[in-house]
Amino acid sequence: YAHAFAATYEWIYNILIWADEVGGVTNFNLTSNGLPGTSTFVQNAKRYTPASSSDLDDLAADVEDSILISYAAREPKGSELSDGHWKGPGSGSYSRFALSVASFIKRSSVFSDLFTDKRIWQNITTPNPYYQQPGVNETNPPVYDFFVPYSEIPEEQRNFTKIKVRTTNVTVPAMFNTPSPYALIVIDGQEFEEAIQHDDSSFAPHWTAIKYVRANSTFINIRYSLWNDEFPGSD
Repeated sequence: YAHAFAATYEWIYNILIWADEVGGVTNFNLTSNGLPGTSTFVQNAKRYTPASSSDLDDLAADVEDSILISYAAREPKGSELSDGHWKGPGSGSYSRFALSVASFIKRSSVFSDLFTDKRIWQNITTPNPYYQQPGVNETNPPVYDFFVPYSEIPEEQRNFTKIKVRTTNVTVPAMFNTPSPYALIVIDGQEFEEAIQHDDSSFAPHWTAIKYVRANSTFINIRYSLWNDEFPGSD
């Protein structure tokens, strides 16, 4: 997980540098320029909001369906470990998977159209920016000519500490006839939704929420709440 975080941070850091070049910031230097992402181009991108309330609702629905599809995935006649593909077994559900896939496919929005009709993903996959074979003349010019590895990012910008909230055991009150509990955990303002455990009132889940925060942080707020899933109704 730590390596994944470092790689993601490194990737975003460099994306900001390259995007700054589009915005007119050239010859980036770690010492003189400080943090990347200062160009108007990047700042406008960060302030992006959907053009309408319906677009905002579509985006939220796409995210929700992607979460449901992930945790509800289940192999027919599969092992227990195949019962849910998100944070351990226990969350697989044929009905939830089918309903969520159907909802995701039938929805037509500006976001899904960008992917299915306009195929914007081809802009970053053709040509393959990672294909570098020594001794071969490349038909296409290099995608970038400046890269900052994680180890060279200024130390004050990569000095993090890990906050981990691990749920070791859950016991649901007897008031719920068919409990399907899950946890919502908020660490320093970021919410983590744990995988639902279907029809289970006492279990040891694979629930672990991790967030990296600045090492010099003096106070981190953590909020933990346990919910009962009432799909497709309200929890």
